[in-house]
Amino acid sequence: MKLRQLSLAVVIGTTISILSIIGFVNAAASNTPELKFLWIAFYCAGTVALLLRLAYSTERMQLLRASCMTALFSLMAEQMVGFIYFPGLVKDVEALSGEHIRILAALSLAIFSWYFVAALFAAWIARQLRASNNVL
Repeated sequence: MKLRQLSLAVVIGTTISILSIIGFVNAAASNTPELKFLWIAFYCAGTVALLLRLAYSTERMQLLRASCMTALFSLMAEQMVGFIYFPGLVKDVEALSGEHIRILAALSLAIFSWYFVAALFAAWIARQLRASNNVL
């Protein structure tokens, strides 16, 4: 995988994550909380589509590398978005306090697990598509 392709995938994945978290929080605060599920679906579908595209054109280790980078940048971006745009959500948490580190650890585990499972799922689907000679 070229560095340019990896960088573009990370930027697109991080953008999907940022848009999803902003949309989710705004939907939760509005009178239509049903939209929360739409933003969750957008995040899941966007992430899987991105990783499927990468899985079809790269090797598995490169796909996992891209998913880890996307998870890391998404985690950092979500923290920045939370502290900058939604300070009411994090008003009880002091940056880099013990509680904040525990929250970050749990969030990191969840995000890295999600991207890892999504990448393996995308790799499996790409392998099935290659085996049946279908083209994306």
